[in-house]
Amino acid sequence: MHRWSRVSHFIEKVLIGVACFILAGTTLSLSAEAVGRTLFNRTWGFMEELPSLFMPYLVFLLLGVALKRNLHVTVDLLPASLQGRAKAVLDAIIYFATGAGSCVLFYAAMLGVRGFYQMGFRTTTEIAFPIWIFYLSLVLGYGLLIFFAAEMFVKSILYLATGSGGSVSRKEDG
Repeated sequence: MHRWSRVSHFIEKVLIGVACFILAGTTLSLSAEAVGRTLFNRTWGFMEELPSLFMPYLVFLLLGVALKRNLHVTVDLLPASLQGRAKAVLDAIIYFATGAGSCVLFYAAMLGVRGFYQMGFRTTTEIAFPIWIFYLSLVLGYGLLIFFAAEMFVKSILYLATGSGGSVSRKEDG
């Protein structure tokens, strides 16, 4: 489990770095468009389209990180009233359900990407890209969410089996 946690931590850092790169790129793109429009009376449609094309990557790549860091919107009524093993059981159920649901969405995203690839659809932007490239963000995002949900599920089960190792939820660790 230690090696898995190290790999997970590394992937988490890489994903945050990629997200920062996407945010910086989209901010610079919009800024360049504003400067070009204001100072040079010139507009590049692609600079406005770029942020909306990469937003799915930003969102879906961080789904697993948000799960691991417990940053999703949650209702804490039941978890707040549970402690110890009962909370670990609830966590295990939640992580299992998240992983199972993500498997269904992963499969659907794979079908969608394959369909768009086979049909050859392209974006209607200034520079036409194959549309499947942007739907690939769903496949990657749900695949990573499955990975992180599996990690958290295993940690919950190990906590139940050994009764040690501290809390499973990061919200309580920090």
